[in-house]
Amino acid sequence: MLLKPVSRNLGLGTRVHAAFEAYALQQGAKRLLLGVLEENIGAQRFWLKQGYRVVRNHPPKRYGCRIHACTEYEKAL
Repeated sequence: MLLKPVSRNLGLGTRVHAAFEAYALQQGAKRLLLGVLEENIGAQRFWLKQGYRVVRNHPPKRYGCRIHACTEYEKAL
C-alpha cells in the first residue's frame, strides 16, 4: 500500500488497511503477509501499529537498478 505524501498521517492508511483486512477475513484468509524495504522506517512503524510482527529479514537483493534489503511481516487474522 502506498499513499501520496499529502495523504499520509491522516488516518487514511489505517482505514484502508482495516477495510482490506475485513475483506480478507470474509474471503477466508488466515493471515496477511507483506514486505517492507529496510530503509522505509515510516512504513515499518505503520505496519507494527497495525499489529504485524517481523517474520524475517531478507538480505539485500537487486530490484531493477537498485539494491534493497526487505523485511517480511505477518499478521494473523
